[in-house]
Amino acid sequence: SATIKYFSSHHPSTRVSTSPSLNRSSFFADKPQSATIQRQQSSSTFLYSSLHCQIQHTAHITQHRTMTDDYDALLASVTSRCHATGQSHILAHLSDASIPTSAKHSFLRSIDEIPLEKLSSFLSGALAEEEKLKTMDPANVPAEDKIEPFEGTSASTTSSDAATAQLLERAHQIGLDAIESGKVAALLLAGGQGTRLGYDGPKGMYDIGLPSGRTLFRLIAERLKKLGALTRKGDGAIPFYVMTSPLNHEQTTSYFRQHDDFGLDVTFFPQGTLPAMTDDG
Repeated sequence: SATIKYFSSHHPSTRVSTSPSLNRSSFFADKPQSATIQRQQSSSTFLYSSLHCQIQHTAHITQHRTMTDDYDALLASVTSRCHATGQSHILAHLSDASIPTSAKHSFLRSIDEIPLEKLSSFLSGALAEEEKLKTMDPANVPAEDKIEPFEGTSASTTSSDAATAQLLERAHQIGLDAIESGKVAALLLAGGQGTRLGYDGPKGMYDIGLPSGRTLFRLIAERLKKLGALTRKGDGAIPFYVMTSPLNHEQTTSYFRQHDDFGLDVTFFPQGTLPAMTDDG
């Protein structure tokens, strides 16, 4: 006994059935009911879509108001600090309506991170040090501050001389012993971006075209790990310090986390930034 069913696309449990025992007129008489159900469902779908759009619109308005409130609060704070430190001139272009609010917001955040209240003392100290260096007599520099040329024996790693080979081997072992004794650490200055390479990200994450696809960060980390493995115990851990910048700190640390720090003991720290200043502050 076959049954013909009309299913709703949104409510599968709703159906209109007719059996083969019904005549043709009764069969077609059922169809308007199915059409009515479909119209009701279409209306419900429209109401749901309208409600969803209203919710999204309300959320957008709320987000916009929040961003506006944040911008106004930040503007008031930065304006007050700039006025108190004599730096109000840097805000002169904020009244330009052609500059997007997002760009202004980013500009204000960058200023907010600057220790405006300390710039004067930083500048006076730097200028005093500059004057001191201009008049300093090298003969009066304390011995502990003097930097002298290396006067020991130097050798080329490509030399075939037996005495040079022995010197290089001895120097190599001294270095491994220092690593094993915890006297060696590695510092990587990684605050730059790959802009000149056409890469929008930390320079150390740039694919330099090796068949392996290894980045500079990965190459350096793997070599440090290998160097620690060359010690007598084979487990010489080399502390790895990576200096980032506010521009790429999050990307760099995230990249290392994704690779479990390449099995190394890594410490990250962002470098400080200061604006360029004229001699009069």
